[in-house]
Amino acid sequence: MERSDNRRISKHKLWITLGVIVVALLYFIRLPFYLTMPGHAITISPMVEVGADEDVKQGELMLTTISMSRNETNLVEYALGSFKDYWELYPAEELRMDGESDEEYNQRQLLLMENSKEKATYAAFTAAGQPVERILEDALISYIKPGAPAEKHLAIGDNVKAIEGEPVNDETDLSNAVTALGEGDRIRLTIERDGRERNVEVPITKGVLNDVEKPMIGVGLTMNYSVTSDPEVVIKSEEIGGPSAGLMFSLEIYSRLVDQDITRGRSIAGTGTIDFAGSVGAIGGIKQKVVAADNAGADVFFAPRSGDNFKDADATAKDIQTAMTIVPVDTLEDAIHYLEALEPVA
Repeated sequence: MERSDNRRISKHKLWITLGVIVVALLYFIRLPFYLTMPGHAITISPMVEVGADEDVKQGELMLTTISMSRNETNLVEYALGSFKDYWELYPAEELRMDGESDEEYNQRQLLLMENSKEKATYAAFTAAGQPVERILEDALISYIKPGAPAEKHLAIGDNVKAIEGEPVNDETDLSNAVTALGEGDRIRLTIERDGRERNVEVPITKGVLNDVEKPMIGVGLTMNYSVTSDPEVVIKSEEIGGPSAGLMFSLEIYSRLVDQDITRGRSIAGTGTIDFAGSVGAIGGIKQKVVAADNAGADVFFAPRSGDNFKDADATAKDIQTAMTIVPVDTLEDAIHYLEALEPVA
């Protein structure tokens, strides 16, 4: 009898051990995917200060977010992302640059947000017809592709001061110069590192970017601008990363500058990058952002027309049967003109 009891205890311990192993495998084995899901629609007004102004809107402007796992998915998360509506899995290589760590990716997203604020401020002041200035402060090397020619000549944090002897003025200057010289040539850069300037020559090779083969040296630049405006603009975005709130920040700043309720008493959500000229660019995760805006009760959702953004947003709106109006925009002016044509809510 004692031997039978011992066998039962041993089997029980074995099953417990196997259970612990299975749980460990489910939660601790990582797959090269990130899980995204609908996030939130966040009222922008408390985040933005334009001088000592007060918000005059009866309605609200909202930026939209997605929720994303900070690390690569485990098996449980992968399973959830495979069957839950509007939960999506993105291969790591589509989000992170080659060789980029999770922490480096998150830091890059925060830098993109900071750049987006400067562009949003400049675009809003320009649209409102008010004076604003911008100065390029730094053109920092923020990414170096492993194995690329730049790896032997440049370092993360190098400040590119000149390209082929010409000062850097725009974020496209480097790629344009590399393309003009072509594969097999060398490009001469003046960089600042540790407070000292030096000249380096970097060989140009051929690589693939967005499925297009083109000349490159294998670096990413982060352009830091300072925008001077009166009144001064302060945007407190906390830990929100990425450039996709640019359009909505611009609308919020614009509404303060013109001292009007451009929402006409409605809840206006949306997404899209913004550049200094006020052009609106495509973003990722637009399906989840439409769901987030609908969950928050938005009346209107601005979607970039470029890429498949508007098509995907419109299809999602029909799928979830929202009463929210999906509005395609190419520019900040498009969004402003749409809002100006709305009748105020009684």
